[in-house]
Order: sequence, then structure tokens, then C-alpha cells
Amino acid sequence: MKLDVDVNGVVTGFNRESISSSSSSSSSSDSCGSCYGAGAEGQCCNTCSAIVEAYNSRGWSPHFVLQFSPLCRNSRPSVLSFKSGCMIWGAIDVHQVAGDIHIQTTTGMIDILGAPVYDAEIISKLKSSHFIEHFSFGKHIPGVENPLNGRRFLANQLTSHAYQIEILPAIYERGGVEIRSNEISVYETDKVVTVEPSGTADVEPGLFFKYRISPFEHVIREDRKEFWSLVVRLCGVMGGMMAVGGKGRRE
Repeated sequence: MKLDVDVNGVVTGFNRESISSSSSSSSSSDSCGSCYGAGAEGQCCNTCSAIVEAYNSRGWSPHFVLQFSPLCRNSRPSVLSFKSGCMIWGAIDVHQVAGDIHIQTTTGMIDILGAPVYDAEIISKLKSSHFIEHFSFGKHIPGVENPLNGRRFLANQLTSHAYQIEILPAIYERGGVEIRSNEISVYETDKVVTVEPSGTADVEPGLFFKYRISPFEHVIREDRKEFWSLVVRLCGVMGGMMAVGGKGRRE
């Protein structure tokens, strides 16, 4: 689930209309919008998506029509209003194979090669700053720290920020109770995003959690020993020390 929040983390709303969904609204149900030279004879393009599809069908880049078509420009959120973020929480079932989770910035548009098309003006106003309150794979294991919990990252621009996560399956046993979960280790990478004049980017902007599962398993077992067992161990240690000390004196 997702909530809109301001720079102080205060909830400001429950819904955010995406660029792709807002671009589907037509200028007029009775008018026949221009496809800007890309449509067939008699074809109408009353939405930004329809214009982009017409350009893609011709093998033309939609970048400039995204910039100058009134339908597409009206569907873009105002760059002056980008003073909020969002809070995301939830649970995802994943298979026991390598994978990744993406939180990305996108216009919902692609070029003729299938590459995402970005808006350079919007990209320039976004930042990759984020705070991770909790992120884990499986149940909590007593005494095990999660390196992603409380992680804070501050940025002055939009980047491609990736968390490379190594998952180690773990079993925790104590007093007949068994917890099957996972421990994780994390390595971070961060790359600045550059948008080309064509609208494509050198790297995908967003937040990425890329994980792989270790073939090993960590078993954590806590046993409570009886008091007399501790006494026997201490006596054994003291006896060994006395034997070594006596041997040293004889020499």
C-alpha cells in the first residue's frame, strides 16, 4: 500500500494519479485529435497514449511529441508541486530464487525499441532520498540485527540506488521452539541518472532491492544448561590449570 507524505513524513493523501493514467483522459469525446502526422487517414488521437502508440507504430521516437503536444503536456504533473514523497508498506511472496524488487520513476511510455521514455524536466526535480523503517525476508530472529532497518539515504538528485542483498537461510532453536527465517547482508551502489535528448536514460532511475539466496544455512541454537553442569565444567577447567601448573613446577 502507498500513502503520500510531505518532507516531514506527515501523511497528505491516499491517492496519486499516475502520468500514464492521467494521460488517458481525452480532450473531448466528440473531437478528433491530431496524431501529429503519425496516424493513418481518419485516425484520431484524443489521448497522449494514443499519440505515442501512433508514433511507435511508425517507428518514430515519441520524445518531442511528449514535450510539445498539449495533450501530453497537460497530463504532466507540475514540476513546482514536487514537494512530497510517498510511504510504502506491505508484504510480498517471493520464490526461493534470485530476484529484485523495484520502486521506479516512469512515464509509462516506451520508444520503438521498448526502452522507457523519461521527461528530463521531471527527472531533474526528483530526488532519491529515502528512509527504510523495516525490510526483511521472513520472521524476526532474536538477537539478529537487520542491516536495512533504520537505513537513511539523502540525495540532491534522482539516482539509480541499488541494494545488493545476500540472503542466508537460518534456523533459530530454543526451548523446543524453532523459527525458520533468513539473515541478510547488504552492499549498496548509487549511480546518477542522465536523460538523453531522445528521452532515454543511461541507467534506470529508482530504488532497487536485488537479492540472491545463499546455498548455505545458519543454525542458531540456544541451550539452557543445568547449574551442576556449569559446576562440572568449572571444576574441569580448574583441574586442567592445576595439572599444568604442577608440571611446570616439577620442570
